[in-house]
Amino acid sequence: MTSRQLLDFVEKKLTANGVTKLIPEDAVLEQHARRLIEQRLAGAAIARLKSKITKQAAITKLPADLHQRLADVLAQKPQLPWDAALADVLKP
Repeated sequence: MTSRQLLDFVEKKLTANGVTKLIPEDAVLEQHARRLIEQRLAGAAIARLKSKITKQAAITKLPADLHQRLADVLAQKPQLPWDAALADVLKP
């Protein structure tokens, strides 16, 4: 049986037994709808600022001993991936 045949078989059995899509309660729908709207608005706001953010990041002075600081964090927290450790190094 191919994957498509299996899916068709399962969908047919679900339909035959009256199974339908679950739609959450109104409170859950409203909460998620608002979260989606927040994400869309945040994305639009960031898009308007992207060029300014990119320029600011490019001119921000990095520590001269960045490599050593990263090595020090990784020595203290070897379980961290290097990019997470670098985020620690760059925290204000």
